[in-house]
Amino acid sequence: GVKTVYSSVYPAKTTNFQTVASRIAAKKPDIIKIRVDDNLGTSRKMPQEVYEAVISEAHKHKLPVVAHGHRPEEIRRGLAAAND
Repeated sequence: GVKTVYSSVYPAKTTNFQTVASRIAAKKPDIIKIRVDDNLGTSRKMPQEVYEAVISEAHKHKLPVVAHGHRPEEIRRGLAAAND
């Protein structure tokens, strides 16, 4: 089964997302999943600099990243950011 080690909408005041990703990586998950969409208009979209930082840090820890999106442009954004 898949265990959730961290689940949250990204904090508005956090600027060091590498630290957030490192803390998640320390819990030894199988993957890191992010959302690059706005949950069909119910939340803020994760800015590109945020998901790129999370993906970069996850890859430093050899963790694959999957990105969730609904609309074609969101899926393209996730793929372009080199998620796995």
